[in-house]
Amino acid sequence: MTRGRSLRFDAVVEDPRDMGHLALYITMLTGALGRRPIHMHVDLARCPSVDAAGVDLLVELHRRLRDLGGRLTLLGPSTQIRHLVQLSGPDALPEMVGGGAPAPGEPSR
Repeated sequence: MTRGRSLRFDAVVEDPRDMGHLALYITMLTGALGRRPIHMHVDLARCPSVDAAGVDLLVELHRRLRDLGGRLTLLGPSTQIRHLVQLSGPDALPEMVGGGAPAPGEPSR
């Protein structure tokens, strides 16, 4: 692995349909950026829910970043998103900071 400065990317997801854009990051990570450690923050504070495909993208992104010596941090994920990511298994868990707000239609605790 090439050592050197790590790269940082920030992404804001406001709508579940925006999750598809994260696939572009996966493509970039496997090619043009080489094998430098990458730290990516995905702000989900304004995205109350995602579907299974969105969770799969987050998990795949986490695994690829981890394999390159980097990390994925989810900022402000809703309770629903946290739960779905946690169901993906212990090796699939990115760091999650803040959030925990219920998704629409979900009872607050």
